[in-house]
Amino acid sequence: MLCKTIFHRAVSNENAHTELLNNFLRYDSLKKGLLELLEMEVQDIDQIHTTTQTNLGIHGRPDLEIFKRGEFRIFIEVKIQNTSLTPNQPSQYYRYLRDCVSAKVRRLVLLAPKSYLHLNDYEGRLKEVKAEQYKLKEDDTKIITWEAILAVIEKVPELSDDLLLQEYAQFLKDEFNLNKFYLNQSEMEILYKQNSGESFRTAVAIVFNVHRRLYDDGIPWNNSASPGTFDNFQDYGFSFELKNGGTLFFGIWFEYWAERNEPFCLALKPNENQDLTKFIATAKKADFHQRPSLRNWLVFAPDSSVLMNNEAEKKLENMLKTIYDDLKK
Repeated sequence: MLCKTIFHRAVSNENAHTELLNNFLRYDSLKKGLLELLEMEVQDIDQIHTTTQTNLGIHGRPDLEIFKRGEFRIFIEVKIQNTSLTPNQPSQYYRYLRDCVSAKVRRLVLLAPKSYLHLNDYEGRLKEVKAEQYKLKEDDTKIITWEAILAVIEKVPELSDDLLLQEYAQFLKDEFNLNKFYLNQSEMEILYKQNSGESFRTAVAIVFNVHRRLYDDGIPWNNSASPGTFDNFQDYGFSFELKNGGTLFFGIWFEYWAERNEPFCLALKPNENQDLTKFIATAKKADFHQRPSLRNWLVFAPDSSVLMNNEAEKKLENMLKTIYDDLKK
């Protein structure tokens, strides 16, 4: 199973992402790199400060501000997904900076994923507010991506020795799909075997045909529920909602495959009152072998000899029918 960083699921919305970035801007080298990305001259780095959610009154609260008193103010609006713009974005922030006389340089920045869907809306609003009588200089509005932030982090001298900074860099790669994948020697050998792709297609076809067979038998397995997704791979299989509230899944669960090196599994997510002893006995009767549980799912797998048999689909159909019939009793 692929490892996740310490920030996985702890940082899941824009405010949390903003606060995390702000905390890492305590690294002077990272702060300097970000300012250079924004084409700012950097002097007296110890006098440059950051803060979040500055209260601008009727103009709103920009996510992140970088400032040097009497010199410059930079507002950064943070987007992590395709969330729509608020009424203040970017017009009110722009007007506030335009009328701010306490700083010589003022900049408005959008930090968003590379494929941010509301970028045209943002630029349209910006164009409208720039059409007003007074406006900032053209180069004082910028759009940067999380990929650019990652590039800045990867140039920070402390990165090679700082485990926390390494975790943050990996977290951004995971969050914004910036990982660069490559094949090692063993993966190359598997990939370039002529039957590797065909084997996976065969596995998918087995699941599909077993589901069709059960459907033809009038057994109400469906495609609605599965253990979840694993690193953007949707599980491939079908499920059955049990009378007492549990869920039974059969198919290819990618997370289990990565964990146990077995593509096919039968997985049960029981409710609190379920008789697990009875179910385990039923699964054993149907020739499914119990494996270690994964994420609160009881996991069972068919013997490899079943899958290698030319009657694999029929055997799996009968095994699942045995379970279904026992559960009906």
